[in-house]
Amino acid sequence: ELQLIAAEIDNRLANLGFEPETRQFNPHLTLARIKFLKNKKAFYEAVEMYRETYFQTATIKKFIFYRSILKPGGAVFRELGKFRLYT
Repeated sequence: ELQLIAAEIDNRLANLGFEPETRQFNPHLTLARIKFLKNKKAFYEAVEMYRETYFQTATIKKFIFYRSILKPGGAVFRELGKFRLYT
């Protein structure tokens, strides 16, 4: 479903004159950003250990687009728009 939403957004933006995205859409959820990692090997081993682990499901009722502005003190996020999902 996220692929369909992304395609619809691309189509509507193209109709407004925006250049289409050339990279393949890769839906993801950013849980954390790591600026510095002391032991990368241990981190990647932990990620691999839980790669196929089911944690929970979630019902998504809306999504928010943010602009991520990277600054020396950390990222600043600006809300660009909220969109309600109808089920």
